[in-house]
Amino acid sequence: MHPSLILKVTFSIYIFVLYCVASSEPLKSNLGTDPCFGRCKWAIDSPMASGVLHIFGPDAAISDITPSAGWAIIDCDPDALDQDIRLVCQNASRGCAHVYKNGAQGTLVRLPENCGPRSFAVVTREWDHDNQSIPEHLELERRGDSPSALVKGMTLTTNLKNINNSRHGVVNLALIGSSIPGVVNEYTVEPPGDTENDSLRGWVNGSLHALAQEHADFSLSVGAFNKSMAGASQINFDKKISLYQQNMSCPQNGKRPAFTGKLSVGVEPSVHGNVSYGASAVGSIIPPRLVEFGFFVGLDATVASALSIGASLTGSLSSGSIPLFSVGLPGLSFPGILSIGPTFSINAEATATLDTYLNMSASLAYDIQGMQITFTSGSHSQTGGVTLGKMGDVQLSASPSVTSHGQLTAHLIPSIAFGISAFDDKIQTTATLSLDAETSLDLSLSGSLGLSAPSAQCRRRIRLAFDGCADLSSGFSVNAGVNADFFDIFKKGKSIQFFKKDFDLYKRCFGKSSTVRKRHSPRATFPAPLIAPSDNISCPASYLRAAKTIV
Repeated sequence: MHPSLILKVTFSIYIFVLYCVASSEPLKSNLGTDPCFGRCKWAIDSPMASGVLHIFGPDAAISDITPSAGWAIIDCDPDALDQDIRLVCQNASRGCAHVYKNGAQGTLVRLPENCGPRSFAVVTREWDHDNQSIPEHLELERRGDSPSALVKGMTLTTNLKNINNSRHGVVNLALIGSSIPGVVNEYTVEPPGDTENDSLRGWVNGSLHALAQEHADFSLSVGAFNKSMAGASQINFDKKISLYQQNMSCPQNGKRPAFTGKLSVGVEPSVHGNVSYGASAVGSIIPPRLVEFGFFVGLDATVASALSIGASLTGSLSSGSIPLFSVGLPGLSFPGILSIGPTFSINAEATATLDTYLNMSASLAYDIQGMQITFTSGSHSQTGGVTLGKMGDVQLSASPSVTSHGQLTAHLIPSIAFGISAFDDKIQTTATLSLDAETSLDLSLSGSLGLSAPSAQCRRRIRLAFDGCADLSSGFSVNAGVNADFFDIFKKGKSIQFFKKDFDLYKRCFGKSSTVRKRHSPRATFPAPLIAPSDNISCPASYLRAAKTIV
């Protein structure tokens, strides 16, 4: 007899793949009244996240057509990405002429609110507009040094791919973002002073380290009881689920009477915890590319599952992947540059090969405390840890009329998958962080017949009637990988193992094998199953006695 069961339970946090709820509002400039000449800084203004974007480059490459630089917009569509606008210089002393430095064409300009859906655009053409009319309120606001300024026309675009940077040079970007509102806004980091790759990689690593510390300090400041108030997204899931259920009428076969056979596999996952994350990137807007990117994930959670199987049918089954639950979590977005948005989901899968009556139930929990995973192109790290939580009783019974060699394996896999979308979805990848909590039960048992004992001693006598061992062990690992190339930062198939640890939970031997009690022995290996894997469930071919308790 070879019962074999593998159960896989997966919960995932996907970024920007399905349920992105990140703020799509334009970035807010936090330069106050200072114009953007040669550099600019914007902040995410969202109750669900925080972040800062720095743009810097040659002085003539970045300019400003907001009131901070003396300009007033006359006509502009607030919803159009590419459009012609009318504008007039209201205060030349503030720097209206800067946009013409080395020519306006190809200059990236900061836009005022309600002019386009983005915070910046590129000038592709400039001219003296045929319509020189100016609204009366703008006429009255004109400064004396700009009385005869002409109304200008400008063609703006947000399609950065087609911009030629030969006139003004490269426009660089550096950004950091957090799922915790207010953290990045209070934490100031200057953009990198050197655009060499080693310096950019160092800036990403340094900003992630500093931001991770800000997360830790911010969480401590509100206390563990109010950790959800610190911006960590709460995950809560409890449900009893049937992965497989089949009933079958079995006719009389020799000594075996007719009966209704049943096969059921159930799981009761329980996931409770908090997730937060941060990201950092450097590259350029013109041309649009990222040179370095990294992220970290903070996780405090309890992951538990109760697994049960009841079988009076034989054969094999495969449930396939079964989605159990999915919900979107708050995201992070730098419109037009980088978007991140999580989704929490749970999938389950079960396969089994059985040739005897079998009933089993087991439960296990893991506590993930202060875990922080950092993943960049050139380095990775993991802090915090995983401990075994409360372990429930293991209950196992099998038919005493046959020999049993079997194995049960259960996986709980929390996965945090960063689906990264850059430059209006032109470049996308998914970087997945998987926490695999594995539990295995190895069985090597021989049943005997003709048992007779007083009922008070029944359990003891039945245990002695089974010769063999039951070994329960578990393991926990943390792995990361990507599913597609992302610029030259991540390559498809890249995989890293951050952490792996095995736990020996329980071992009990019975009968002649009771003298063997290795607490740290290798996991048992067993003969090949008597029934080859197939999607076929049937009535037992021979007479099997009712299952008796083993543990």
